[in-house]
Amino acid sequence: MKNLTLNFAALIAFMLFSQLSNAQSPCATPQKINGVAVYVMSEPTEDYDVVGNVNTMGAQTLMALASDNSTDALNIKDLTTNLVNRALRKLRKGKLQQFDAIITTTGDSGTCIKFKQEN
Repeated sequence: MKNLTLNFAALIAFMLFSQLSNAQSPCATPQKINGVAVYVMSEPTEDYDVVGNVNTMGAQTLMALASDNSTDALNIKDLTTNLVNRALRKLRKGKLQQFDAIITTTGDSGTCIKFKQEN
């Protein structure tokens, strides 16, 4: 009985330690779309600078939002892909500085960021 209690206590301690160590480490990596990391409802753990903003309120997005047909509704992948494409277009036109990633909550607008370089 004493051995069983000791084993049970060791198991509980191991489980608690595992939970604490997992909580301190990053749990996910961002999805890349066209080579750009996209953080949806999350933020990177690395330090960064904001270099600009972008939104996707183009004709396709507005039509999908106004449509009553649920098959026309854009999903988060469509929204974030449009967001990245719009940011890359602005970058090519010189209207946006070079960026490493985009942070977005809903997929219809985002913040373009550049990671700080460690010296």
